[in-house]
Amino acid sequence: MAIVSVHQLRSFEYSESKGSKGSVDIKGSVDLLAKFDGEVDFNVLINDTTTWPTFYNRKIPQLNDLELVGGIPFYVTSRKFGYLKGEEQERAAKITIEYDNKREEPQDPDEEKPEGTDAETWKKITVTTEQQQVPLTDEGPDGTAGGEPARNSAGDPVDGLTENRCLAKLTYTNSQVTDPNFAWLLSFTNKTNRFDFLGCTRRTLLCQGFNADYDDKRQLWTISVEWLYDPKQHVVTYYDAGFNEKINGERRAILDVAGNPVSKPVPLDGAGVAVPIALATAYGPGVANANLKKLYAYPYKEVDMVDIFAFGGI
Repeated sequence: MAIVSVHQLRSFEYSESKGSKGSVDIKGSVDLLAKFDGEVDFNVLINDTTTWPTFYNRKIPQLNDLELVGGIPFYVTSRKFGYLKGEEQERAAKITIEYDNKREEPQDPDEEKPEGTDAETWKKITVTTEQQQVPLTDEGPDGTAGGEPARNSAGDPVDGLTENRCLAKLTYTNSQVTDPNFAWLLSFTNKTNRFDFLGCTRRTLLCQGFNADYDDKRQLWTISVEWLYDPKQHVVTYYDAGFNEKINGERRAILDVAGNPVSKPVPLDGAGVAVPIALATAYGPGVANANLKKLYAYPYKEVDMVDIFAFGGI
């Protein structure tokens, strides 16, 4: 159906009220009548921009249009459409146009925006450092010992010593997450990287956990994931030493020269066999001893950290 004419039902009315900070708010409204050649078609009415002779050669006001009434500028803020009550209700529609003398200006691009609204701030990585107490490793006086476990002057391993080391914490934050996979994120905690990740080599990054905050107004999550970077790797190094050895596949106590079980750990050769006392005591600190074997404990499983983004929804 088509519009055949547009008329003004009610003259322009306006009201004023006290606004915030002592300002005065002025609002206005007007009612129009649109007649159709058949049933009312609101889709046609909403999109109509025709200039109507029956409406002072004007078009139906559109949202954000400016009109000067009595020297006061008014902006169209809303349009309401409905059937005209009465005999012609099937062929006529009532249009109520509402105005406000204040226009919502577009935001100045140079104006400071709320944090997290710019696309470049949705995803970011921050790096901080912190002191942590870790098992002691000996780099030697000239820094060439290679992080050996501590030994005493007789070459025996010394257990229980710790050092304070400055480690880096990497935090990834995404403030525009719609559907995070918490089960997947949780599966990465207490895991190290199997491959290079964020420029860090294997086993140097430990996922310590994640934080999640939900903004009900934006209906978005802010997710942060934390990794601890240790250039010496998240591995425990210790000497192969003990009170027992394996002889022909059987576990036996290590005996001293008097034939009694030893009272302190004895170095092992990496295959469960005690190193002869003469060899074990012939070397002091800083002297390489092929008979003193190092063992490594891997307390954390390895994962491909890239998958935390691919399937974690962050």
